[in-house]
Amino acid sequence: MHQVASSVTKSCPWATATTRESEVIGVATNLEQELVSHLIRFNELDQHQSSFRPIDMALSRFDRRRFSVIGRPSEATSDSKSLNRVEAFNMVYVECDPGKGIGLHKHNTAEIFIPMTGMWEIGLGDDGESLVTLEPWDILNVPLNVMHSATNVSNAAAFLMVISTDQRGPEIFWDPKIIDEINEAGGDVSATEIPEGDFKGS
Repeated sequence: MHQVASSVTKSCPWATATTRESEVIGVATNLEQELVSHLIRFNELDQHQSSFRPIDMALSRFDRRRFSVIGRPSEATSDSKSLNRVEAFNMVYVECDPGKGIGLHKHNTAEIFIPMTGMWEIGLGDDGESLVTLEPWDILNVPLNVMHSATNVSNAAAFLMVISTDQRGPEIFWDPKIIDEINEAGGDVSATEIPEGDFKGS
């Protein structure tokens, strides 16, 4: 049988080529299957909407959709990817309707804002009094311990990319006026908030 197989291979060189091609296709298929666990397509973003609702979202003007795409494993859905296990930093896509955004707050670690679509007004300072407007793909490094907010000033829903340090996200220190407004409406929240989940082990 071995001699016959050898004879066929010698007389039919394309037989070996076909075998090698099949092996290459098999490897490629395995790589493609593995790649799925490391890839998030933008058109599949709805599958990665975070369940975490920061304190300010109790107020309708700060209603938004958050998509945890890197880090923040405790916010990951059942369709979580290897990206959610990244430890060094985290990244969230925020989608807001016109006039809505992120309430005034600060962190003691770095945070980056990069608009993906639309126009965003960033307020800086204790009352958000210093304003800067960001256009798509502008980059703002928010200074540490400076109060800041973000508002979609476009006429359509828009996306903002938010990058910060650590896997689960930094501690949030909210504007006391936001906290007072929520509590006066019947809420019971404190001025600081730590994103859900533990580092690395989640």
